[in-house]
Amino acid sequence: MDENRLDRLAEIAVELARRVREDDPDDNAAWLHANTTAAERDALHYVQAAAAPTTEIGFMRAKAWAAKPPPITVDEIAVERACQGEKIPLNRLERAAAVAKLERRGLSGNAIATLLGISRRTVVRKRNAA
Repeated sequence: MDENRLDRLAEIAVELARRVREDDPDDNAAWLHANTTAAERDALHYVQAAAAPTTEIGFMRAKAWAAKPPPITVDEIAVERACQGEKIPLNRLERAAAVAKLERRGLSGNAIATLLGISRRTVVRKRNAA
């Protein structure tokens, strides 16, 4: 690992230690995922283990926390654009929001499926989940 990368990881480790003591875990996970690659997060697990020795179970919990993806959110603008026929990728919550919005507008299941570029079965599943 080059010196610049090690310095960057050291800075992230210091910031992560501060955040773990003071901030919300979900917020910390989102911050960690936004500021590191998967390889860097893996390297940070070992830094954490060396800096704060824990049991194997504690280490595995810390590793699972750091690997936790940030919470899925709904981008209302993306949902509206998709509802207007634009072919853009949507996460599962956005797809459900788009289906619900188009149903409120009175579109049929087939029309929703065609507009969003999803199967009729997916529309039915989203409808039933709501």
